Amino acid sequence: MKPLFVAGCQRSGTTAFTDYLNQHPEVLVCRERYKYVPTEVTVKHLTFDRILDYREGETNVPREYHVELLESKDPARLRWIGDKNPGYFRHYESLQEYNPGARFIVLYRPVEEVAESFEARARDAGDLWPGHLNFEKGVQRWNLALERTRDFIENGAGSRTLVVGY
Repeated sequence: MKPLFVAGCQRSGTTAFTDYLNQHPEVLVCRERYKYVPTEVTVKHLTFDRILDYREGETNVPREYHVELLESKDPARLRWIGDKNPGYFRHYESLQEYNPGARFIVLYRPVEEVAESFEARARDAGDLWPGHLNFEKGVQRWNLALERTRDFIENGAGSRTLVVGY
């Protein structure tokens, strides 16, 4: 199996895209399985046993989500296994270093749509989204994600990176 990582600015469609990818029988992409320890992800973290071995401080995604995902997959058929985390754009280099042969799919969504989504969630009192992550923060995060992705691609990762518009 080859490692596959899905990244992109928050609110750019990474979750929906990962759900689409997981419809394919040869692909398994976790949902923010290593959200709080992205620099530590190596190929040894991408096994069924390790994915289900939840450890304190790794993620806030319920274990049940990954149990269901793995139950829907036949390990013998998998060609790609990885994780989705919008924040992986900050860690492309370490993910590439610790996961030889890794491929990256980066979601791109227009800045105004990302910023409007940040603002809508920030204004929604019933949403757990932090209120300070508003329109302005959305623009800042979008710029940072785009800059880091461009640098990664221009520094030799272009053949291992697919940018998908949302």
